[in-house]
Amino acid sequence: MASRPGPAVSRETSAMNQWRRLGAVEFIHLIDARLQLHHALQIPGAINRTLTAYAVAGNKPILRWDSRLAAIYGKIIGEEKPVMAALRLTDLTLLLLDGRQNVAHELHLDELTIGEAYSWIEQQLELLDIDVTELSVDVPHEMPIHPAGEGEMFVFKNSLTYRELAKYWTNTEQLLLHLTQGRVEGRIGRCSAERFDYSRLFKIKTGDALGGEGDPVLMRIGMCPGDADYAIPYFYVALEGEGGTSRDDLTELGLGGIWHAEGWTGAVLGAETIVRYNNAVEQFNHLVAFVKLSIKELLVLCEKRAKYS
Repeated sequence: MASRPGPAVSRETSAMNQWRRLGAVEFIHLIDARLQLHHALQIPGAINRTLTAYAVAGNKPILRWDSRLAAIYGKIIGEEKPVMAALRLTDLTLLLLDGRQNVAHELHLDELTIGEAYSWIEQQLELLDIDVTELSVDVPHEMPIHPAGEGEMFVFKNSLTYRELAKYWTNTEQLLLHLTQGRVEGRIGRCSAERFDYSRLFKIKTGDALGGEGDPVLMRIGMCPGDADYAIPYFYVALEGEGGTSRDDLTELGLGGIWHAEGWTGAVLGAETIVRYNNAVEQFNHLVAFVKLSIKELLVLCEKRAKYS
């Protein structure tokens, strides 16, 4: 007798089931790994910014996330033998991917300087007859201070720490899949070499927290593994293109979230709230509840601004 097919699994349920439990490493141990990865990412970022046809045409190319490789990668360079530069987060390894997004060459950065890493990738690109004369190592944005950024060697310690950080990107992808209900055109989100975050821009209708009849409000939903404002990883829902706001306009935010009001306006949920749950499903559900609450509160703020403008 043929077996009956199992119950259909929605993409939202699949995203929840693929959430990887956070909290295996204490936050203080993530900081150095995060800073080293941020500086290492400037190499794929530089190639993406100066060598891709997309950048040469005057566009601002973005980076993407590949959960299969646990890597952040850029756009294709080269014609006859197309490749993409990438950084694998789980082991601090620089990659060159082929046109099918498989690893063609790799360099573990432990005990190497960023200059040596640039030299290696330049050599690999030249062997593929890719012109590297326009490659600029000058970083056009401010970077956090770390010895690796000052020319000292990268030091890879404790692979568990790097794997824990990579889970934040994988989990953010699952969150974004859930919020889009699986209806994604192209790639799910974008990564930034400057902010070292992973996010997606959403058009939220003012009539409903996740879609309605009012005018759309642009909100960016994503994750940052830590920065100058928050030392530990956090998830956020932010008004796109908006500056800061007066805290007098903000109501108290529940579910462990706080408001960020300086420089940009948005709701922040530190990972310390998420890791209080030992269960992956509970972590995911709390984050989704926070995102929906934040969207609702930001819509209220936008309506208040429109009313008194």
